[in-house]
Amino acid sequence: MGVVIPEELLPGLYQSLSGVTPLAWFADGLLAVVSSGEPSRITGSLAALLVLSGIALALSAWAVATRRVVAKRELMGLKN
Repeated sequence: MGVVIPEELLPGLYQSLSGVTPLAWFADGLLAVVSSGEPSRITGSLAALLVLSGIALALSAWAVATRRVVAKRELMGLKN
């Protein structure tokens, strides 16, 4: 968050979390692309965002599949 809001203005908890948020990863990668083109910063940020996206996609697919099973059971009149 230090790119969007200066870290000095954030409360203590948010200062400690500022480097581990997807916004920070995105902003760091974007700044690396625009300013230095440093490959390690770009690939690090991209990898972190891809891993997070994969986890979110897997959890979403699991939640939808679970809800479908529950809906089918309800339609058939079965109880849990």
